[in-house]
Amino acid sequence: GQRAEVRGQRSEDGGQRAEDGGQRTEDGGQRTEDRGRRAEVRGQGAGDRGQSTEDIGQRIEGGGQRAGESGKSQKPKAKSLRSSHIFSGLLAIGYLLMTIVCLQTMGSSFIRVLGDRIVGQESVTRYLTSETSASAAKYYKLAIKIDPQNWRAHKGLAFLSFNQRYYSLDKDEKLQLARIERALYEKADQYNSCDPEIMVSFGKVLIFLGRIEDSGQLSEDSTPHPMPSAQTVQGLSLLRKACDYRKFNDVYWNTLGIELRKAEQYDEALEVFQYANKIKRTPSTRKNIQWIEAKLRLGEQRAEESGQMTEDGGQKLDLPLLREKTSLSDLLNLMEK
Repeated sequence: GQRAEVRGQRSEDGGQRAEDGGQRTEDGGQRTEDRGRRAEVRGQGAGDRGQSTEDIGQRIEGGGQRAGESGKSQKPKAKSLRSSHIFSGLLAIGYLLMTIVCLQTMGSSFIRVLGDRIVGQESVTRYLTSETSASAAKYYKLAIKIDPQNWRAHKGLAFLSFNQRYYSLDKDEKLQLARIERALYEKADQYNSCDPEIMVSFGKVLIFLGRIEDSGQLSEDSTPHPMPSAQTVQGLSLLRKACDYRKFNDVYWNTLGIELRKAEQYDEALEVFQYANKIKRTPSTRKNIQWIEAKLRLGEQRAEESGQMTEDGGQKLDLPLLREKTSLSDLLNLMEK
């Protein structure tokens, strides 16, 4: 019985041991499963590391692409920057040149005004002494030296020559001053061809020189040649142009009418004086109209008498008596009555 009990005890111990061995086997399987999980986790970690490495490579590649693109974009920016610098430089040079031109023009105008102040506004009706003319001419010439296109300075010099010519009594000096005046007004007209004062003054000196060429005399009241010179034609054209610019300036229209009357262009002169009389009625304008109308009537009477003389078989006409009857003094006396 004891032996059987011992055997039973041993069998129980063997079962316990088998159970313990099964437990150990189960624990070993559990450990193996844990190792597999760990290996799987390690594999996932290795995969994540590979993915992160790939991401890093892609980032590096993207950085290289962006660096290349930035390098490409920096080239146009550099070009545009250079272009903007060049434009700014050209603009600065333009401003500098404009400043120089403005200073040149303003300085020349200021010096020209000093000459105008010396001449004075009443110089048209009074004689300028040689000292006054020389002092004003000095400023005008300096203004022209600074700015050769200062037409007002040329105009001022031309006026000084006109004033000296107007009061000069020497024939050669008068002619020389007129030629200087013509050259100066030509310069002023070259730089400003739209100033009516220049047109009138330039036209009058051209007519003066043209009348000398036509008649060979210096008297402005001398009888002109039937065919006026080119200077006379140009001077009359300038006077007409000035009247077109100043349609209601009676002085310009009277000047044009007087020069047309001296050139024996009576029809146009009569129209001009009639227009001037509408602008401003003056005794001088009315007398010129009456004189020209009488002159035209006289021409018609001469034409009729010439026709009658031809019809009468060549009757002699007493021209001296006719001239005596139609002298200027008689006509003026008749108009005063």
